[in-house]
Amino acid sequence: VLTDSPIDPATARARALAWLRAEAPTAVAGAVSAPVILPLVGRGEAPTYREAIEVEVRADEPIGRWTVWLDAATGDPLARASHVYEATGTVRYEAPQRSPSYGMRVQLPAPHLAVTVDGAPGKTDADGALTFDQKTVQVGLGVVGDYVKIVNKSGAAAANTLPLDADSEVVWNGVDDPLVDAQLTAYVAANAAKVYVRTIANDLPWLDGQVSVSVNSGAGSCNAMSDGDNLTFYLGEPDTCENTARIPDVVYHECG
Repeated sequence: VLTDSPIDPATARARALAWLRAEAPTAVAGAVSAPVILPLVGRGEAPTYREAIEVEVRADEPIGRWTVWLDAATGDPLARASHVYEATGTVRYEAPQRSPSYGMRVQLPAPHLAVTVDGAPGKTDADGALTFDQKTVQVGLGVVGDYVKIVNKSGAAAANTLPLDADSEVVWNGVDDPLVDAQLTAYVAANAAKVYVRTIANDLPWLDGQVSVSVNSGAGSCNAMSDGDNLTFYLGEPDTCENTARIPDVVYHECG
């Protein structure tokens, strides 16, 4: 039997918020529907049908999105559904294991990397993992993180946007562009060097700062250098030597 006097929208919002207040104290209620018929199914029982009011509720801290159904006549809570999907994915950068001219290429986590997730700022963890609230997101990638900042001396810093699915991974491969490959390789190799040094001298202040790594520099071909804090890698010369930022062993050496 449909009620002749459903609860008003203000009452519906107040009842919905009261039901969620313990877990979402900053939640706010939005749209309120006209009465709908809500099927309720119990374990092993035939469905029952109630006249209900739908209320949309959202919270930003912690993030939450719900639809709440209330009895249309009394305002008693009937059911609720969360629309927040918590997922994890991993960002990896492909790089030579030893050098572009010998050895294999490997896909390494991009740790502590500043990214965007559907346009919002984000950051990977120590294992290159991201947490997000959609099944698929667009991840904006670069070469700057908490502990390593790549500076491209031959143009703009490398940037890319790739889709990342829940419980999956995305791999950025710069093998066809040596200038990009140098940036990705130097980023993961310099981070790996810092991780290794932590096992030897965890209290070294240099480890907690952001090292500037200049790559694709045109001066000083066939070489690389450190000034004690920051690193520089040169382009190399055709038929003579490789771009030194594409050789992880050279990055490790300069970090040392």
